[in-house]
Amino acid sequence: MRETSLKEAPPWLGHATLGVFAVLLFILPIPGTIGLRHSLLLGLVVLLGVRFRYAVPKAAGGMAPVLVALLVLTAWLLFQSAFISPETTWAWREIKSQWFPAILAFSCGVLLLRSGGDGRRFVTASILALLLQCLFALLVNLPEFLAHGTFPQSATRWTAGKLEISYANNLLLAFLAVDLVFRSFYRCRVSHLPTLMLIAGVAVVIVSNIAYGARNGVLGSVLLLGSLSLVVLWRERKCFEGRRVLGALLLCVTLIGTIGWTSYRLVDRWHKFHETLFVGWDIDASKTWLDAGRYP
Repeated sequence: MRETSLKEAPPWLGHATLGVFAVLLFILPIPGTIGLRHSLLLGLVVLLGVRFRYAVPKAAGGMAPVLVALLVLTAWLLFQSAFISPETTWAWREIKSQWFPAILAFSCGVLLLRSGGDGRRFVTASILALLLQCLFALLVNLPEFLAHGTFPQSATRWTAGKLEISYANNLLLAFLAVDLVFRSFYRCRVSHLPTLMLIAGVAVVIVSNIAYGARNGVLGSVLLLGSLSLVVLWRERKCFEGRRVLGALLLCVTLIGTIGWTSYRLVDRWHKFHETLFVGWDIDASKTWLDAGRYP
């Protein structure tokens, strides 16, 4: 039987897949969209399955051990929730809301990984969707910042809390940083976006994390940039000149230090973090974390 090429898929199917994928990423941090997220995720699996239908058997065959392990683990979780767990209803609710969407997302990843093609287009769509979400979260809450001097710390009608916002921001930062690293060291593009747009995206992410006062977001940004820099420099240490490696290290240290110092100066909650650090280090001697009123 003749194997059909992926190029024979109708163009509208590829556009629809990219559209659903981008919308899914954009609405991830928006409150009250859980049902829509699950629907879009299921639709994405169906669209990818149709688009890459001739590559699905190959994809499944290559991932057979992982798929079998996931099926066994899923069956075990269902068995526990039905016959072992003292909170059957709660366990089933957690599996339905946490485990099954993760399986769907994993299925999308398998289809994308094994089917080939369109890799740069999907990365481009990912960056654009997350960048629009980052800008949206800043602009929609700008009136409150102008009125009160701070961005909202909890969820609003259109944006999630700062924890979810910083998570989406660092997801975007990972795409941007990897693309910039590949362009700088390997002369290879991961997306179709211009370099200046990627650099501007990094700046927007850092500004957003600092503006929302997301300590975890700032720490995530620092650790992500630092670990990526060390991995690349260590892997390519024999190929680069000493001055180039030293210059790259100084640049990374300067960027990380600037992010950390700016956040520390602008976000008052870092001072509280400093105070609670000693409590967390020795919880037996310091019982304030149990009851601040009883144990000052």
